[in-house]
Amino acid sequence: MAADLDALLAGLPKEVRSDLTSKNYLRRIAACGELEEPLQAGLEQALEILLAKLGDDHPQVRQAAAQILATGESERVVPPLLEALASLIHEVRPGHRASLVYALSLMEVDCHSPVCEALLALLDHGDQDVRFQALVGLNRIGCTSDRFRQAVVRLLEDPDDEVAAVAASSAAELALVEHRPAIVARWQRAQGFARRHLALAGAHLGAEEVIESLEMAVRSAIDGHEAIEALVALHTPAAQRLLFRLAGSWRVHPLLRARAGVALVEIEHPEAAKLIQRHLAHRKATIRWGTIDWLCRLQRREHLASLLAILQDPSHRDSVEVASSLALLLPSQEVSEALEQAAQRDPRTEVRAAAAEALLPAARTP
Repeated sequence: MAADLDALLAGLPKEVRSDLTSKNYLRRIAACGELEEPLQAGLEQALEILLAKLGDDHPQVRQAAAQILATGESERVVPPLLEALASLIHEVRPGHRASLVYALSLMEVDCHSPVCEALLALLDHGDQDVRFQALVGLNRIGCTSDRFRQAVVRLLEDPDDEVAAVAASSAAELALVEHRPAIVARWQRAQGFARRHLALAGAHLGAEEVIESLEMAVRSAIDGHEAIEALVALHTPAAQRLLFRLAGSWRVHPLLRARAGVALVEIEHPEAAKLIQRHLAHRKATIRWGTIDWLCRLQRREHLASLLAILQDPSHRDSVEVASSLALLLPSQEVSEALEQAAQRDPRTEVRAAAAEALLPAARTP
């Protein structure tokens, strides 16, 4: 491989050649980044070098190469990835095969692509990292075939807890409620990442037993937003009470407190309106801005009047934040008119600029 890589590097700038072969993995990562534009421009040499770096000794270099490859056109990148995967009979470098699978899992393809078939075939592979990446990729693609469903059920009993956790996420996406007991049983004996993700999946399937893990995820700010979404999906009295406590707890990260407050709006909690008003007036900017952002991001219009009042108050400290976030509520005549008025007449330069930018179509993507 060293000789092959040397041949591929011929003709590249000296600095890039040096970085791609450096003993410092951070320089090798940076060099992979330098190949993004050449890859997108169709340079075959860039594609081949990035494919070679999927076999790098350092996992972060392999990850970087995969992520850069995913920015290329799938019609060009997928065939050589599939070819490399098929030809890798003996894996000399640890992690090489899993990195190829990871790169495939990031490609923008649909469930009818050859990528989907290749990933399905890898769900029974002997390497747990390969099974893990194949499952993640199929989840991302949105595979719903009978073959995938059968594999998901089988992988709920995988020897590796993390593979089982990703299978549980698949089961939740596929609404396989009948397998909730198996997910809860696996959650009870799992740890760390696997326990959190088994809890998230279990909650989406209605398992109230996992609520303690969801609370821990929010309080530790590890998968906290996902845990709040799971509590919303669970929608039991215990989940509602927990969301209310989290939204008012100073021990919870401010952005997660804001998210929990808006979650109370989603589940129509009787105290939601009061709590949102407190959050919009909170002394911490992160809580005020997080609440504004999530209200708009989740299309919650119940508090639109309060947001427009902030926008139109010439002395309010959060008018710029509101102007930027309101783009997410377009198209709406009321919002559009308020933003147009702010863009033309607001006495503050920064508010006029934010309102004008919010009216641009590109600003409306969450």
